[in-house]
Amino acid sequence: MVAEPPLPPHHAATAGFTLIDLMMVVVILGIVTAAAVQVGSTDELRADATARAIAADLHEVQTLAIETRLPLGILYDAGRNLSALTLENGTVVRGNETALRAKVGLGADDAERILAVRTSGSNTFAPCNLTDVDFGGGDVIVFEIDGSPRSDGYVEVAAGNARLRVRVQTTTGRITITAP
Repeated sequence: MVAEPPLPPHHAATAGFTLIDLMMVVVILGIVTAAAVQVGSTDELRADATARAIAADLHEVQTLAIETRLPLGILYDAGRNLSALTLENGTVVRGNETALRAKVGLGADDAERILAVRTSGSNTFAPCNLTDVDFGGGDVIVFEIDGSPRSDGYVEVAAGNARLRVRVQTTTGRITITAP
């Protein structure tokens, strides 16, 4: 066999990638990744966070109604941009502890659990706004002792141009977040 001659010195230096080439690829990949991560605007993120907090409140009150065997609800006041835990007749729990404790069959521990609940909008939903509330024509959703809502409906949340609805279905009691 005949041995091949070695490569000339100038040819060996040009084979492969330089450190600068690799650094440029890493920088380009970083820029593309950063652009892909920023998929939602701040308003969309705020509306999503508020809608998720409302859905969590609804689920918590639904669960509490089942566990305490007491119909409970949430009042959504779009005019004042807040929410509050209510008894089945729409009476706000805060400030009416005596009425709550007087409920027949409600233990002291359950009453304290109910009094400890704070809805995410107990002070305000700022920087988002409640733009529309409709639970069977009213602004209160009540969950029965089996967790089923008395009426279906929704709460609409807005932050800038971003809008989301938190819906409650009567037949299933399911709570979902959708576009309006």
